[in-house]
Amino acid sequence: MIALEVEQSLRFESGCRVRIICLAGCLWVTQQGDPVDRFLQQGDSMVLAGTGLGLVSAWEPAMVEVQAIAPRRGMLHWAGWHRMLGRRACCLP
Repeated sequence: MIALEVEQSLRFESGCRVRIICLAGCLWVTQQGDPVDRFLQQGDSMVLAGTGLGLVSAWEPAMVEVQAIAPRRGMLHWAGWHRMLGRRACCLP
């Protein structure tokens, strides 16, 4: 679980496929190349496709669960979770 304060964000690099689960609060989710932004409330979830940069931002204090989804066949293994510029980021090599 990850606690986010208002306006804190999680950044997911291209190639990072994850399921985002909102455990509490309200999240704004946007993905590069997807014209539709989404809002998640408690109990809602969605998968970031990994086709471009993804941002998950808290509109109010929120609790988030991030589940890694196995890379597509032929992709390299997970490189791990990293902290970048005070934000958490998921990266593949």
